[in-house]
Amino acid sequence: MTRRPEPKGWCPSSLRPMESGDGYIVRIKPAFGRVTRAQLGKIAQLADQFGNGVIELTNRANLQLRGVMIADHSALIDDLVAVGLVDLDPERDAAPHILVAPNCDRGLGALYDNLRRAKLPSLPAQFGMVLEQGGQMLTQASGDIRICALGDQIVVWADGCHGGVCLPYSDVIAHVEKLATWFSKHSDADHRRMWQVLQVVSLPSEWCADPLPTETNALPGAIYAVPFGQMTSTALLSFADTVGSDDIALTPWRQFVVADAQTVHEIQGFVTDLTAPLLRAQACTGAPRCLQAMGETHALAARLSQYNDMDLHVSGCPKGCAKRTKTPVTVVHGANGLDLIINGCTWDQPDFSGLDEGQLVQKIREIDATHL
Repeated sequence: MTRRPEPKGWCPSSLRPMESGDGYIVRIKPAFGRVTRAQLGKIAQLADQFGNGVIELTNRANLQLRGVMIADHSALIDDLVAVGLVDLDPERDAAPHILVAPNCDRGLGALYDNLRRAKLPSLPAQFGMVLEQGGQMLTQASGDIRICALGDQIVVWADGCHGGVCLPYSDVIAHVEKLATWFSKHSDADHRRMWQVLQVVSLPSEWCADPLPTETNALPGAIYAVPFGQMTSTALLSFADTVGSDDIALTPWRQFVVADAQTVHEIQGFVTDLTAPLLRAQACTGAPRCLQAMGETHALAARLSQYNDMDLHVSGCPKGCAKRTKTPVTVVHGANGLDLIINGCTWDQPDFSGLDEGQLVQKIREIDATHL
């Protein structure tokens, strides 16, 4: 039995914002997963001018402005278009997201552009692609069609398949279009992601014949983590003024990676010690910004992260927006207090329910390796 609530709203975009508890959310999808200092400075300015000064870095490596009033939306979009952060073509705005690994070099820019122009069928809003180079870096990131450049060849495979097909660059787009068309033919309301379809239908064997790339974790450059993916306009402007490079990649781990940086600067609002306990915690926006959340999440997650050395997920409701996979320690705000789930997802039945924070801390301290 699951407690997972039905999704409400939709995935926001730039041209199609979504209302939340603090106004509208406007999502920005930077081309090739890269931004310049000038673009970040403009986003910080617009967050104050049209929003509530809060900017989010999402687990899809997008940026979001919060607190936007719908009457200001058109003017905001005009300013984002002027700095190259929004495409006014509604088809491009609604096209499947392409998550780009932060180690991809600019030489893959042409492939990225061609993928954006691919002739795809109508696909679910959350359908997406992953583009990598030199090996798999984004194995835990969501993506239905996965593409990895290995020298002068590209491996393309369906998410959930244990093999792919190795192709020259010239054949990649046609194969991606065939994969998307195959998915569209076999998907339905109960099978809306590639891995779900593959549980009931098999791909043509020739599309799964080649081995998948090995994993890699080499990140070039200085890494600046954004706790819980949320920062103020002041912090973002300080970051843009300090880092000294225009080659800034966004990651699904809610980090900025500044390529080839020789120095890591301490900037308020960012964490550069990647072993910091705070970075083991993930949390959704929480109340009052989310209408479905039943409690505050960020401050609670920051406090709880000090009590154990395991990964932690704090959610305002069972929906699990911040993380959709199992976590050693998951805390969910419920109608009667805090629920604790050990090695599970937010929508799983709790191991302990209706706790106050003191009781929750005691339970977390009692958890040991035999429970996980």
